[in-house]
Amino acid sequence: MVAHGTATQDSAQRALRALTRALSVLDSVQSDLWREQGLTATQLRVLSRLRRAGSASVGEIAESLQVTPSTATGLVERLVQRRVVRRRPRSGDRRVVDVSLTEAGKRAVDRLVQAEIDRLTPALASIPPGEIDTLARMLDGLAAELEGAAGGPAPVGR
Repeated sequence: MVAHGTATQDSAQRALRALTRALSVLDSVQSDLWREQGLTATQLRVLSRLRRAGSASVGEIAESLQVTPSTATGLVERLVQRRVVRRRPRSGDRRVVDVSLTEAGKRAVDRLVQAEIDRLTPALASIPPGEIDTLARMLDGLAAELEGAAGGPAPVGR
């Protein structure tokens, strides 16, 4: 007979291995889509953050990416050249530059999200709807636990 603690630990390890495999496949799908759009993973992280938040300062972008402000400035400059983001001085504090998506940037992010959904939906088709709901609740709970353990929301891009 297997001790309860060992059985729970074995189940947790099996679940983590399955989650790691699924994330690996998702990363591969995302990487393919990014390459098709000519974007790097880091550029997409910035675009996704801006799509969610509306705007961010270059300093906030640097902090969320855990890079230097000069690195973030270069990244933003490349996105400006692609016409997917714009920079504007912050109202009330012209020393701060806010970055936001252009309409083309919003469309690019939305197309990538839809392409991910289109590519991944068939994988869920064989799972009964009730189990998909359970999976969604479990993953939401896991994400909340992980965010709490990390001291805040997940890093940009995840």
